[in-house]
Amino acid sequence: MRVGFVGQRDDLWVDDVLNIGVDPRQLIARMRERFLAAGGAVYERSTFVGAETAPDGVLIKLSGEGVASPATVGDTNRPSAMRPEDYAEADDVTAAERDAGSRGSSTHSSSSSGSSASSSGGRATAATAASLNGSSVSGGSGRNGVSYSTGTRAAGKGKRERQTITARLLVDCMGHYSPIVKQVRGGAKPEAMVLVVGSCATGVPAAANKTGDLLYTFTEAEGDLQMFWEAFPACGGTARTTYMFAYADADPRRPSFEALLQKYFALLPLYQGVPLETLKLKRVLFGAFPCYADAPLQPQFDRVLQIGDAAAAQSPLSFGGFGALVKALPRLAAGVGEALQDDRLDRRSLGLLQPYQPSLSAAWLFQRSMALKVGALQEAAPAKGQPRRRGGGSPDHVN
Repeated sequence: MRVGFVGQRDDLWVDDVLNIGVDPRQLIARMRERFLAAGGAVYERSTFVGAETAPDGVLIKLSGEGVASPATVGDTNRPSAMRPEDYAEADDVTAAERDAGSRGSSTHSSSSSGSSASSSGGRATAATAASLNGSSVSGGSGRNGVSYSTGTRAAGKGKRERQTITARLLVDCMGHYSPIVKQVRGGAKPEAMVLVVGSCATGVPAAANKTGDLLYTFTEAEGDLQMFWEAFPACGGTARTTYMFAYADADPRRPSFEALLQKYFALLPLYQGVPLETLKLKRVLFGAFPCYADAPLQPQFDRVLQIGDAAAAQSPLSFGGFGALVKALPRLAAGVGEALQDDRLDRRSLGLLQPYQPSLSAAWLFQRSMALKVGALQEAAPAKGQPRRRGGGSPDHVN
């Protein structure tokens, strides 16, 4: 693996770093097989609509297994790519129920209205308690007495079928843009963003596809962004994955993904030394990863636990929560099992399961040093007749 920066005399090469690839299809297939064997149930093409907590459980509302919604640009980070109007069609919560929920202690997260009600404790609403206590268990039970039940409601013309699941614990692994996390954070602006575009393609010569780049730059900072690159052999060496990313913030003046993709494809031949027309794209991706200083996110409701990216359990430097989750997975799995067995599912007890992230302050320091504020390059422009500083950034920016 190579580490190199523009203007640096020699690149740094490291061994045994990021040298293992995981096929996500095989991984998910094996996880699903084990999950079903343990008594779990999988709901295909179903989207989370909302949840309500009560002293004895949580009621989870899903959209039915209807026609899949088409994905749009705005759905980049939404796992199921469900449109807002689909939420509205699937949501059968009446105004009276919402009013009752806002006066009680239930937690309702719904993307259809953009608003939700929550409280820190007390008595659940009568409607919520009845729906939880009155449901029959038709799904079965798994380990540690984890039971679930399902119910369906016929949908009207042009609407999806509604599904409900009752459970003792809701594990929120819906990522950065989880609707529950949106409610918890109350629309707070992230302290940092990582903007990523990339692709997986064939057509790279085999001799040039034996190594990878861990962190690499070959251009100066431009447009208040320093572009970093990563590259890895993929598909057993028959393809190559490349990413271009930049550390930034949530300022609306940042470039669009369309502009970033145009820049990516313009620089890709220079980066890989392969003409663009010889590459056969297998996949193109883009996304924005928010980073919050308030991390990991502590549970705000009883019986609801965020993990992975939903819990912001990621470094602002590496920006991905998968590695942090895998590292803490044994501890989380054992802790969740014990919490279920001992019925310690209140928010305080669940908060003890969130992993400690060492050196988080140092990671934020590095992130700040590699991110340019909007207008930084203009502010750092040299006076007439003075030489331009390499990188063109402000003194606190490291190229």
